[in-house]
Amino acid sequence: MQKKFDAPFPRPLGATGNDAQNAMSDPLTDLLNRNAAAYTFFYSLSPETQTALRERTIHTLPELHRAASDIALQQRPQAF
Repeated sequence: MQKKFDAPFPRPLGATGNDAQNAMSDPLTDLLNRNAAAYTFFYSLSPETQTALRERTIHTLPELHRAASDIALQQRPQAF
């Protein structure tokens, strides 16, 4: 007799199992779910930068890179 395995597979970021809710997820979450390079880059950033990026509308990896660069420039100390 074969043992049945009922454990669910891990869901992507932001996935809740509710298709209607998943259809309304934000573009950054969609990007992180479908693009491994974007996911790796995003989670290599500081928690503060991740939070700031989640407040923006980002659809592509180049947009993610530009936004992270903009945030880094804003956070660096000003020269006197």
